[in-house]
Amino acid sequence: MTTITFPFLPAKETSPNARGHWRKRYAAVHKLREDTFMVAMSQQAPAFTEKVLISITYVVATKRHRDGDNWLAMAKGMIDGLVDAKVLVDDSSEYVSFAPVQFVVDKAKAPQTIIKIAVLKGEL
Repeated sequence: MTTITFPFLPAKETSPNARGHWRKRYAAVHKLREDTFMVAMSQQAPAFTEKVLISITYVVATKRHRDGDNWLAMAKGMIDGLVDAKVLVDDSSEYVSFAPVQFVVDKAKAPQTIIKIAVLKGEL
């Protein structure tokens, strides 16, 4: 299993529920993708060629309600950044499965996004 820790959360503009101009959303997703690429490269994340399970944990400062499905969609730019960094072959269901999103409240460590990647044995 590989763990990649990002010192940020996806911007609110990356949410599928966000309202606003498409260009603002595009810019936020593009920045998220580039930032993810840079962090993955700096942490020397290995390349996975088999089907993997991705677990995403968001470290947040407050305990308010968050929609896990929405936060998974917000991470799309991060997954694309991992593909750009050649950590993942592709982000299709042939190569990637997702575990439910988790939230951890920790004011001292927030904001963080932790992505764990594990090979699914017997898949692909």
